[in-house]
Amino acid sequence: MSLSPSDTAFVWSAAVNFNNRFAPYQAQAQQLAAAATSSGATPASLPSIKQQRIAVAAMIDQLALATHNGLLSSLSPKGADALTTQIADVKKHMKIIPPPKM
Repeated sequence: MSLSPSDTAFVWSAAVNFNNRFAPYQAQAQQLAAAATSSGATPASLPSIKQQRIAVAAMIDQLALATHNGLLSSLSPKGADALTTQIADVKKHMKIIPPPKM
């Protein structure tokens, strides 16, 4: 992205912070997925598990948005433009796959 050294340091710091805060959500999501597919899961428990998974996904979305907005407000104008351009380029190649039905 051709960032300045200070912008690069800030992006790496934000990435590490994001990862540290994301890890518990990821573990929780994996536990809920395992619970939904376990032999002990009952039809009555699936709606609750689904709601919990939706809540975890919403928290991950909030974390990502807060991290993104924090980066844009803290980077230099050139760095913010470079990050926005890079994200737009990566998004062009993404495919959204819906979660499995429960």
